[in-house]
Amino acid sequence: METYYSVSVIETTPPVSIIETMKKPKTIYSTEHERLCSWLNANKEESDVSIRQLAKKLGWSPAIVGKVFTGDRRLDVIEYVQVCQSLNIDAHEGLDTITKTTVKKKSKKKK
Repeated sequence: METYYSVSVIETTPPVSIIETMKKPKTIYSTEHERLCSWLNANKEESDVSIRQLAKKLGWSPAIVGKVFTGDRRLDVIEYVQVCQSLNIDAHEGLDTITKTTVKKKSKKKK
């Protein structure tokens, strides 16, 4: 008795929408992210808290906290709020540094 095997070809090219999505610049390289990191750094220095002290408060490793403040790691919303609470700063102020300039850019385009 002979055994025959069928081979199916799997399409390896993703749909166009996925390719287009991959081409979008990452937000970690955006000016908004840079502005937020600068704001966090200024407030960290004003609070006179070291990376190690902040890491201990958050329960994170100092390496992770250091990457956040150098801009090498993004924060999700919950992490952002935790960092702000640990520094005793208002999370809304940081968001305002991003949104106010973004709104100004959009309003200029409409004119």
